[in-house]
Amino acid sequence: MSQALVSESGRLVLDLHGALSEIDAGRWRAGMAEEARLKIDAINERLTALIEARWPEQTEALRERLATLRDRLARELPDPSGTAARMSRPWVAYRSAVTPAYEALSRKLREHQIHVPTLRPSNHFRSVVHVGNAVLCIAILYFVPHPAWILAATIPAFIWAWTVEIMRRTRPEMNE
Repeated sequence: MSQALVSESGRLVLDLHGALSEIDAGRWRAGMAEEARLKIDAINERLTALIEARWPEQTEALRERLATLRDRLARELPDPSGTAARMSRPWVAYRSAVTPAYEALSRKLREHQIHVPTLRPSNHFRSVVHVGNAVLCIAILYFVPHPAWILAATIPAFIWAWTVEIMRRTRPEMNE
């Protein structure tokens, strides 16, 4: 019984991840507010039913995290009144407000071997860096006079990329 409740919790959190992923300033479009509200309401109903089920004592902490998430989802829900042009800001703030509860539940699910993705905002700066690197690589291939120089040009890029990746993993503040 407890594994079924934990598995259902994982499926529910995956659905919530999908709904919250759509609430992103970079992806927001007119008409999404009502769609997001319907998804969040449906998830809240499922959360309520799941929380009201009988939970074994060893999974009580998970049930408490689910209750915290449900309360946060309901409490922070944006007011439906407002123009479509102004609706993205409250929804992005909503996503930011519920993210800590989502992440806490995600960590608790990992303790039960249920892996759900973390919630990350779109990072346009990172995308620009990747496109710039691709353009630089193409330019190097195009303008290098001799194939032996390609190796000389790629070694510094290789060292830079791995240094940045190692720094990103060892110093979490670099990911902000």
